[in-house]
Amino acid sequence: MLQKVWAICFFFFFYGAAHACLYSSYHFNTTSNSQTDLEDLLLDRYAEEEKSRGGSNFYARELKQLEKESSQRRKDPTFLRDYGYLLHVTGNTPQAVRVWEEALALAPNDYALLCNLATGYQILGVANYEKAKSLLERATRLKPGFRHHAEEFHLRLLNHLIAQSRDWQYIKRELLFPELTKEWRNRKDPPNKFRVESMPPDAISGLTELLRQFPRQGDTWMVLGMLLESKGKWREARLAYQKALKFGCGMSEELHAYFEKYRAFAEKKNPVRYVGWLFLSAFVLMILALVGPRVIATIRAVVEDIQEVRRRTTNSRVPTASKDVSVPPASKSRRGNEP
Repeated sequence: MLQKVWAICFFFFFYGAAHACLYSSYHFNTTSNSQTDLEDLLLDRYAEEEKSRGGSNFYARELKQLEKESSQRRKDPTFLRDYGYLLHVTGNTPQAVRVWEEALALAPNDYALLCNLATGYQILGVANYEKAKSLLERATRLKPGFRHHAEEFHLRLLNHLIAQSRDWQYIKRELLFPELTKEWRNRKDPPNKFRVESMPPDAISGLTELLRQFPRQGDTWMVLGMLLESKGKWREARLAYQKALKFGCGMSEELHAYFEKYRAFAEKKNPVRYVGWLFLSAFVLMILALVGPRVIATIRAVVEDIQEVRRRTTNSRVPTASKDVSVPPASKSRRGNEP
């Protein structure tokens, strides 16, 4: 029963999570290895772009245009790839899968179609995970390492989901990359330099590419956070951990406790805060350089005025004391008796 509930939850989770990017004329292509910027991903710029396009009915207008052409271009795999994508982003993923199946029959070794159809099956739910896995295995043999191993990581994600569908406690024991689980278990207070030698050197870029396609996959965000922390990218790791907690991951409880400590650490290492203090210090020094001499001159003048007042006061008291000196009476009487 619990496994059925788990499967239903993941169906809805991925149905809503995979509307970001697939291979099409609108997003990923099959020529450029790097297509996603980490900073833009962390700051949700791609999500905002997608929201803007959807809100302006851009995809709906594009779909209407392609529907008019569908009868004449039904034998064009590239057309069918884009047509299926527009069906998907406008909410009709089952129909998109049927279109991609039709296109793959025309071009069985088309990398983009293999990946798109695998993602479509994945979104349709647990019963289709094995089909998705088989398609991705074919795709990665055609273009190994493409987009910094993003599709190889996608294949790992599918294996992760399959393991969860068989054992709902699995994600409480294992990370998306099981070879990092021991590193996580042996963590100390942040910062940690998790040993990630088993990961490809471009793993951060590959996970960045994958997360653009599945931006709500919390387990992937958590692993990305670990890799970023290991590289000393404190701010980026903090944002990745935040997203893992926001979207939910198998080790959310442990990550939450760790993140509370990490947030305090990252604040101290915040480059924006550091640069702000530098600017403030420079501003204060500039002000002191401009007004400092005047302030010193003013203080000196005040001190000199005080000293001058004291000097005049002292001098004015001396004559007053002289006037008080009188001739003794006896002397006056003697002078009066003189002839």
